[in-house]
Formats: sequence, structure tokens, C-alpha cells
Amino acid sequence: MKTAASVSRALTLLAVVLVAVTLFMDTAEARRGGGGGSKRGGPRRDRPSPPATLSDAIAYAYPS
Repeated sequence: MKTAASVSRALTLLAVVLVAVTLFMDTAEARRGGGGGSKRGGPRRDRPSPPATLSDAIAYAYPS
């Protein structure tokens, strides 16, 4: 039982660290003006903008 609790705690800690690192990297990229743009740092024009709401995303992913 002790092993299962420690494994669960370790996995939870790993998940928290991964989320924190992802948020930190996203913040750093946003500050420098990145975001998957061209080599000059501008936004890409060949892709549509992402859906604004969850219902838009679902409608985009599963067109009727």
C-alpha cells in the first residue's frame, strides 16, 4: 500500500512539474513574439485562426 501511495504521489508531482514547465515555456514564447510563425517571427498566414470557443472546436473537428 505504501508503494502505491508513493507512486501516485510521484506521478502527481511529475504532472504538476510538466504543466508548470509548459506554462513557463508558453509565457516565454509569447513574450518574445513567437508562436510558430515564420523565420522573422511574424504570425503564419497560411493557417486559419484557432476556434474561439469549445463548441467551435468541436464543430471544426467533427463537421456535419
